[in-house]
Amino acid sequence: MRGRWSRRRWGFRKDHRSRRSTVISTFNLLDQVWHRRGYPEETGATLHRYADDGILVCRKDATQALQAFEGIALRMGLTINCDKTRITKLTEGFDFIGFQFVKRRSPNSGKPCIYIHPSKSSQRNIRRRIKASQSGGRRSGPRSLCNR
Repeated sequence: MRGRWSRRRWGFRKDHRSRRSTVISTFNLLDQVWHRRGYPEETGATLHRYADDGILVCRKDATQALQAFEGIALRMGLTINCDKTRITKLTEGFDFIGFQFVKRRSPNSGKPCIYIHPSKSSQRNIRRRIKASQSGGRRSGPRSLCNR
């Protein structure tokens, strides 16, 4: 990350001249506007974010929540990636920040539960990294893999 650190009375903060910090602060503002306008109660959708990625979890009509979110984002000068944006049911599952979230019935209790697993691409990347570290005739133990 580029940018300057500046000393404040209450600690350190990232200088807002950095592109990444302005994007994150814009998303923080978007999050505040979403809640201040009462969209979680009105649309039945909660906004969950990690850095500049986000998901809307809806209990009601997802298209209404997505339109409201797109409206706020456009007014703030943000664009939504249409290739990554989709409406799906939780029983079909979705990938977010390297994990797959899916709703299934528990084999023990029979009640619906949300299962979280590493996504297929994350598993593939982990296998690739392990294979690369083990190739070339230099076999190393699990302890050395963890230290890397």
